[in-house]
Amino acid sequence: YKEYNINHILEYLVKNNVPAKKIVITLSFYGHSYRLRSNDKHGIGSAAQGTPKTSEIVLQSGIMPYLEICDMIKNNRLVEESGRNSVEVLPYAYNKNNFWIGYDNVESLKFKASFVRTHNLAGVSIWSVDFDDFTNKCCQGQYPLLKTISSELKLVHKPIYALGSNCNEQITTIGPKLTTSTTKKPQAFEQTSPKPQNEVVTSLEGSKCTSMFKKHPSDCSSYYQCSTNFYILRKCAENLHWNPKYNICDHKNNVQCQQSLEPEPVKQRTVPTDEICKTSDKPIHKLNCTHYILCLNRKPFTVGCSAGRVFDPAQCQCIKSEKCIV
Repeated sequence: YKEYNINHILEYLVKNNVPAKKIVITLSFYGHSYRLRSNDKHGIGSAAQGTPKTSEIVLQSGIMPYLEICDMIKNNRLVEESGRNSVEVLPYAYNKNNFWIGYDNVESLKFKASFVRTHNLAGVSIWSVDFDDFTNKCCQGQYPLLKTISSELKLVHKPIYALGSNCNEQITTIGPKLTTSTTKKPQAFEQTSPKPQNEVVTSLEGSKCTSMFKKHPSDCSSYYQCSTNFYILRKCAENLHWNPKYNICDHKNNVQCQQSLEPEPVKQRTVPTDEICKTSDKPIHKLNCTHYILCLNRKPFTVGCSAGRVFDPAQCQCIKSEKCIV
């Protein structure tokens, strides 16, 4: 399978007159896992059987985010191997339970980002940023994979970070630079009422999509996004409003939105909030046929099943089915 690689595909595309500047390479922040047939043979190309379900974040069998992989390596639950040769960087990890996973780490992503830059390609896409180690669990700093790619692609003129082995690094965010521009004084209608202790599902949450985006009827900073045929509630960053004209989160001055203090009609059930994630021992709660609530660090996250799958509350995972499972 020597032709099953990005370099061969790139050569084929360029040979058929596809401009390099239009080619985007997708990089993954997750690994594919397998069950080895033999505990003695774990090298690349070893025989395997089946894909184990091991991730606590992703319900699909055989998929594990990098933040879980590196945490297992750090806690000696996996043995990491470089798998490097003269032309490839192929990291993988395994354990005595015949578990094997191939993935990308800092070294391999640096190699791939360099490949993109030296071949003058358009850039990279990433699936998915939230699979990176954003909490510094593995002592490489926040977002080690994303920062490695940004640095190698020369997206920053001067490095604002340094990868290291500091497990005590505080989680910080970089604020915007101050400018001389000023903002207009907020109008009275922009004032909002205190956030209720329990959030409620609006009449559009979980309903079938009629378009990709929908404006929230009462909250200027919220909107609905279609995900696998159902709407899920999204919220813009602080001080931004949803602009339905361009379907983006925009500056308040560019959006004519009057925030209503009247509550929106609701369904009978409530969305699992911080309180529910704190009080329930279950990490997963069904939202609708194709979505579920995942509790991470006692906070709720809405997750959608992939196309052609529905959520099965009995198995707590997405399965192939055409019918909704109650």
